[in-house]
Amino acid sequence: LQSSEESSQKNAHLDEADRFYENPLGFLECAFEKEKRKGGGHDALPTHLVLFEQLALRIQPFLERHSYRRVRRIFHTHMPLESRLSTHIHVYL
Repeated sequence: LQSSEESSQKNAHLDEADRFYENPLGFLECAFEKEKRKGGGHDALPTHLVLFEQLALRIQPFLERHSYRRVRRIFHTHMPLESRLSTHIHVYL
């Protein structure tokens, strides 16, 4: 995610991370579709993704559609203190 002062009036109170977590799958599809239209194609996708487990589950269709495969599952914490965190971290290539 990137910091940006671009925000619609509707989402002026939300930062990019908030918008992402509202609909992570839609956010990713929109972001990478824009890159594809600019001519970035498959190369515009990140080569590595490091995600909390709960987020990985929410964007599974994106991961599958773009042939990402999980290569590591790493313990993070026994008790996540925030809703965006998970007990494990996943690494995808």
